[in-house]
Amino acid sequence: MRRRPLAVLAGIACLGLLTACEQPTGDEESAAEATPAVSTTESAEEDTAGASPVPTPTETVRFFDVEKMNADVRRVVTEDYGLERVRDVSCPRNEPVEVGASFVCYIQVAGGERKAAITVENEKGRYRVGAPK
Repeated sequence: MRRRPLAVLAGIACLGLLTACEQPTGDEESAAEATPAVSTTESAEEDTAGASPVPTPTETVRFFDVEKMNADVRRVVTEDYGLERVRDVSCPRNEPVEVGASFVCYIQVAGGERKAAITVENEKGRYRVGAPK
């Protein structure tokens, strides 16, 4: 009779491990819109209106596709901000799609390194690319 509670606990532990191992598919798509001071990029995702800013145990935390973001930031800083001779863009991996979060992408140019602040604007993955400094 004691095996039943142990089996239930083992089943719950396995379910927790499976849930924790889920990773994003990396199929976010982006489209930039230029403004005079900043540029904004959005990942096309399903509508999550009314979603809680803090994931519940049943929600999956979404992460930005770093390769796509690197390419988008490169395009924004060259086309919208006129930065020339961009060699490489490096944004941090595993940044969650979390409204209000911010982080920095590093831009390698012929004359050294620049930084662009990224600010997440909505739960769909829209983010703002600040002017390179």
